[in-house]
Amino acid sequence: VDVAFDAEGQQGDVAWAGTATLEGEIDELPVATSRKAAWKYGPDGWLVDAELAAFGGRIDADASSSATISTASFDVADLDLRALSRLARISPINGAVTGRSTFTNDTGRQATADVQINIANANPEGVTADPVNVEIMGRLRDGQLTTVATGSGQGFRLEAGSMLGMIDG
Repeated sequence: VDVAFDAEGQQGDVAWAGTATLEGEIDELPVATSRKAAWKYGPDGWLVDAELAAFGGRIDADASSSATISTASFDVADLDLRALSRLARISPINGAVTGRSTFTNDTGRQATADVQINIANANPEGVTADPVNVEIMGRLRDGQLTTVATGSGQGFRLEAGSMLGMIDG
């Protein structure tokens, strides 16, 4: 990891707010903020809104927390599976990952979340026929995490689902 991080802030009446940038490399792969990240921190809570160009695609993250609610959302677009397989130290895989995830934890209510991940045109390096396509969807509601995964390619077909009870803690 070789990154440079720069942040600026200004104190207002009771909170700090500012911007930040990041630029550099992770495992020799370029990573940088696409725009200045916004942040705020004070007695009422904190927030961060950032977008990164990384691993051949885009990662957009928003998170905040206050005394009554915490939220987070992440969007990833066109992340290069070849770059991710390099980070994982596995044989190169071509393809792309796109997805979105949201989470809300509101005082007095059960946490909710949604996730959708799409893996498109995944194949080992050198293979072009019958690419693998997978969609994973998850939903947390009323203390139940439900997931469904579907996909096909390279001679397989995937249809899986699960339902897990979550402990409120």
